[in-house]
Amino acid sequence: MEEHATPEQPKLYKVKVETEVKKAELFFTPDGKLLREEEQAK
Repeated sequence: MEEHATPEQPKLYKVKVETEVKKAELFFTPDGKLLREEEQAK
């Protein structure tokens, strides 16, 4: 887990998830709300 900041969100947490066929980055607010998900095929 990494801590990030954007102009819209002063504090975000990024979690990287990787499986056999794809990888994803999930961005959460400090209160645990999923803000954005970015997926890529391997």
